[in-house]
Amino acid sequence: MKKSSLTAVTLRNILALVFIAAVIAVVGGFYYAQQSLKDYASVGSTSSNASGVSSQDLKQLQNQIAANQQYSDKALAMISSATGYQDKAMSDITKYAVAAGVSITAHNFDPPSSSSVPIAGVTSTYVNVSVANPVPLVNILKFIKLIETNLPKMQLTGINMAYSSKDKVVVAPLNIELFAR
Repeated sequence: MKKSSLTAVTLRNILALVFIAAVIAVVGGFYYAQQSLKDYASVGSTSSNASGVSSQDLKQLQNQIAANQQYSDKALAMISSATGYQDKAMSDITKYAVAAGVSITAHNFDPPSSSSVPIAGVTSTYVNVSVANPVPLVNILKFIKLIETNLPKMQLTGINMAYSSKDKVVVAPLNIELFAR
C-alpha cells in the first residue's frame, strides 16, 4: 500500500489557491457584466427609437387616453366618497321617486359593512325606503330602474310586492345597497 503524499498543509494550500482563483473569476465576471451592460445602455440611449415606439405612436396613445377620459370619470363616479354619501343618496332617491311618481314615507340607514363587498377599500351601506302604498306598478318599476342606473352605484337587494288592484301594488320597504370609498 502506497502512502499518500497529501498532507494537511498541502491540502490547505490547494484550497487557498482554489479560493483565490474563484474570487478572481467572480471579480472578472462582474467587471465583464458591468462593461456589457454599460455598452448596451449607451447604445440604447443614443438611438432615438430605442424602444421601438415613435413619437407619433406616443401622440396617438395620448389622444386615445384623452378620448377615453369619460370612461375613467364614469368608473370613478360609480362609488361615492365616504363623506356625505348618505345625503347624496337620499337626494338621488327622492329625485327619482318624484320623477317616477312614487311617494317616500320613511327611510333609515343601516351601519356600513365591508364584508360583502369584494373590492378593497369599498364599504356598503343599506338604506331602507318605505313608499306610500298602494302604488302603480309602472311607477314602482320606473323608480327601480332609476335607482339601479344611478351613479354612484345603488342597487336593490330584493323586493317584495303584491297586487292590491288591477294596476296597483303594495310594496314592502325597499332595501337599497349603497357603495362608498
